Amino acid sequence: MRSLPPRLLLLLPLLGACATAGSGDLGVRSAPPGPERTGQELPSFVDLRNFTILGPGVAGAGQPQVEDFEVLAARGYTTVINLRKPSESVPPDEAQRAAAAGLGYHELPMRVVDFGIEEAGALQLILESAPDGSVLIHCASGNRVGALWGMYLGLRGGLSPEQA
Repeated sequence: MRSLPPRLLLLLPLLGACATAGSGDLGVRSAPPGPERTGQELPSFVDLRNFTILGPGVAGAGQPQVEDFEVLAARGYTTVINLRKPSESVPPDEAQRAAAAGLGYHELPMRVVDFGIEEAGALQLILESAPDGSVLIHCASGNRVGALWGMYLGLRGGLSPEQA
């Protein structure tokens, strides 16, 4: 029987946790030290693919439609972080639509499998510099969001990159 690559083995527990997202308990009892988001309480549901509340003031989802940016702004979101690579079929005017709705927009292109501490560090910098209000992190389906958020929390909690 063929064994799984080590990086995939590290992701399996995280992907299992992502599969339970939205069920109410993600296994996170308290946030590790780090920047906390302030602003409005996140709604329990936003009509986006795989929408999940990740932590105080931060949610993740799959690809929003361009008309969703105005809805997000109306619900207290101030920032959108796009994890999709330019080679993916991202709506060509996504950044402009987000800006037109009054949202800050950041691109943090992330590979599906081979990602690491650099992306988690970049996410932390974006979160620290984002204005008050809620943040939406998205990719195509939400899977990369869960993987990156797990690594980010692990590093904030003092784990090594391998452990996170």
